[in-house]
Amino acid sequence: MKLLYPSIFITLFPFVSGCVLLQGSDSCPIGFERAKAGNCVQNLSCLEKEECINAGKCTYAPGDRCVATRPIDCKQSTNCTKLGECVFKPNNVGNRSVGICVADGEGCRASEVCAEFGKCTPGDDGFCVVGGDTDCTKSKVCREMGRCTASKLKRADGKPARILSCQQ
Repeated sequence: MKLLYPSIFITLFPFVSGCVLLQGSDSCPIGFERAKAGNCVQNLSCLEKEECINAGKCTYAPGDRCVATRPIDCKQSTNCTKLGECVFKPNNVGNRSVGICVADGEGCRASEVCAEFGKCTPGDDGFCVVGGDTDCTKSKVCREMGRCTASKLKRADGKPARILSCQQ
C-alpha cells in the first residue's frame, strides 16, 4: 500500500498507537478498574465492605480485592480502636503504596485489648502484646481476676511460648 501523505502518518502514528495501547491494556492504577468503554474508572466498592471497616483495606485492587493504601483508613478502622492497629505500613516489595495496618505504641495504649487484657505494647509482628507487669496491672483482667503478672504461656507440648500473658 502506497501512502499519499507519509509525513502525516508518521506525525500522527505515535498518538494513534498510544490510544490503542492504553485502551487495550488490562492494568489500571490501584483504586481503579477497566470500564467496558476501555477507560479506567474509580471503584469505590471496598468502602462498604467489612475489610475496610475492620482492617482499613478500603482501596480496590486487581482481582476484586481490597487493600490498605492510606493512613486515614487505618486510623478510622475498628481494628484501630479494638486492637491498636492504627498505623499504615507500606509493603516492602512491589507497590509501596499498598501495605497493612499495624500497631504502634500510641494505638496499643489506647486500644480495647490494652484496657481489657494488658496488651499495651507493640510487638514485632505488628500486633499489640503484653510487654510486662506494668501492662498487666492497668488491665481489667488484673482488677477483676487477679491476673497482674506477665509470664510466658505454656504451649500444648508443655514448652513455654514466646509471648507473655497476664497471669496470677
